[in-house]
Amino acid sequence: MGETERHLLGALCGLAECLERNLSEIRHTKDRKEDIKMVYTDMKRVQALLLELEQKSDIRESIREIKGPFVRLCPLVLNLLRDAHMDLSTEACTKANHGGHIPSLEDDGHPNNNGNVSHAADIDEKIRVLYLACLQTLVKLQPKAFHGDWKDMLLQDLPTSHGRIETYTLTDAVARDPSPRVRHGAAAAISTLIEGPGQRAYLGIGEVRDSITSFVSLSESLGRMILSNIDALNRCICLETDDLTCCSTIRALTTFLVGCSWNKMPHEYFWRSINTIHRRLIESKNITSSTNEVRQACLASLAALFGLRIDQSKEQTGDFLHDSSTNYHVCDTLIYCIHHGRAPAQLEATIALRGMVHLNLLKQGDIDTLVSELLYHVKPKIQSTGNIFDRKGIVERSTQQMILLLGDVTHQLDTDAAIHSICHDILVPAASHAAPKIRASGFTAMIQLPDSYWQQDAAHAKECIILALTTDTESIVRSSAMKAYSSMIRSTFLTLPYTSIPDRDVWLGVSTNLHTGLDDAILAVRIPSAAVLETVTKNLWQSTMENLSLWKNHVSEVLDMCDTLHELVLKTCKDHEKVKAQGIHALGYLTGTRIRITPHTASDVDPLHTSFESTLENGIEAKSLSIQWAVCDACKVIFLTSSVTQTRTSTNMHELLHCLTQAYQTIDNSRTRAIMEEVLQSAE
Repeated sequence: MGETERHLLGALCGLAECLERNLSEIRHTKDRKEDIKMVYTDMKRVQALLLELEQKSDIRESIREIKGPFVRLCPLVLNLLRDAHMDLSTEACTKANHGGHIPSLEDDGHPNNNGNVSHAADIDEKIRVLYLACLQTLVKLQPKAFHGDWKDMLLQDLPTSHGRIETYTLTDAVARDPSPRVRHGAAAAISTLIEGPGQRAYLGIGEVRDSITSFVSLSESLGRMILSNIDALNRCICLETDDLTCCSTIRALTTFLVGCSWNKMPHEYFWRSINTIHRRLIESKNITSSTNEVRQACLASLAALFGLRIDQSKEQTGDFLHDSSTNYHVCDTLIYCIHHGRAPAQLEATIALRGMVHLNLLKQGDIDTLVSELLYHVKPKIQSTGNIFDRKGIVERSTQQMILLLGDVTHQLDTDAAIHSICHDILVPAASHAAPKIRASGFTAMIQLPDSYWQQDAAHAKECIILALTTDTESIVRSSAMKAYSSMIRSTFLTLPYTSIPDRDVWLGVSTNLHTGLDDAILAVRIPSAAVLETVTKNLWQSTMENLSLWKNHVSEVLDMCDTLHELVLKTCKDHEKVKAQGIHALGYLTGTRIRITPHTASDVDPLHTSFESTLENGIEAKSLSIQWAVCDACKVIFLTSSVTQTRTSTNMHELLHCLTQAYQTIDNSRTRAIMEEVLQSAE
């Protein structure tokens, strides 16, 4: 850290301590007006120093040196409203500034800013706003440094019926401050304080146990603090009259909810928050306006919350998804937003509905209504020949999400006709659209199609997939097409029951497409291609294990398949780690198939056996855990096949067994050792 940075930090620390001292003594001074102006001037200087300090990249670790005075300033600054009227009692002062209303976290009405506010109080408001802006800047520089100060800046316990809480926190400011600017700044400061990966990890520590003990651990106190703030912010959202403040409060609440580890917390707080946000969304009547910030904030929050993988049941959700006053269900409201809202609202509502589908929160009637609504909106956009998308890409993104949502619900539809309609009218045209992201979403949605669709007449979808794999210039489209191809192969190639071998033309087509995918220059295309190869070899091995008599009559065809697949497997075993792991799995299945069909072939002259042994011996010594696990799984396939076939594999396999035993004694990873132990037991 240079001399300039040290000077800035020293000046900032000195100013903060000076402010702390002045604010502590300001209620005892005779000339408060002049003193408060001085505090305001000092706060402006602090803001200027912080903005200058923000540009320095090497001072983040030094934030701990100056954060102490800033944290201690929090209750002093936020209490300026009360201190501004020392000639009155606290209650009288509060009434004077709120038109006779004393705000608290338990109020049925939110404090407004209609009371008579003096010039001094106006400066007080500016100081509070400045402090909150400075606090956000400081937290952004090193958010982890403030973890230990959450207990001083966030609400710890809810107020009781005996009176108001005297300790003034950011949460109290959101609930009580008469100024919308201060409430907005306090909510934004809470979001800044708890957002980010490190903060989410810290929030995840919190838990609330059913049993109460005298000793309160860090996790328990943190869990109680989280629930207190969630409860308080829910009240604030219900009562807030200022739109921007409501938006920032919703964001703060959402940040708390997303960061929690809900397997250790009472779920009713989560679903109660969903209910609060849903009710506020219903209240935003101007649903079609593009400037309705509250509506957009509510939809963004629901999209984030329904994206969480939280365990739920009918008893846990209760009636929280249904608003009793309006008789609206969350699904109804979201569908309404898709129908009447503009592109930003449609985007967030669609993402939220996708989350509800994944959480299995929709009934069959809801799904039928949703599909009709999506078809109404997506079909004209997909079939349009002109460019209907805006420059910001919001219309395109909302269309993408609608297509993906249609794919998500296909497995819940009752009739094959409905699935065929979605694929024929939406997914196939989307896969041929001019926009690459729309094409990719069409193929991604095809991944969710049920097996029954691929096993029937899906010629148009298959043609689109093959065409994209071989001719599309966009890697994102080729990758999505290969994933859809994997779903198609899994559903149609060597599926149970195994009653016939694949037609030669079908087999050659699969081989050609795999060659194309594995030769692609983009890793994101080769990874799903290797997954298809693993699926094909696994199905081939399983079919020979379960119906050997079928394959014994076609030994030459099986050996041709193995030779063709062996060439593809060798490509994957020399590729990136993510491709190689799947290639080793495929190599194990392929070698197992060869042992099953021709158990007495000398392995020392079989190139498949030779490549298997060399690849697996090298893989055991690899540093990558995924490679080690793939080697173990491949060995297990070989040992299982040998035991079923009742034949001994080559003497080189005994060397491989020796390598596994040696690796078991030297490898530190517990999961790898557990898998190796299971493999060694299967070889006995």
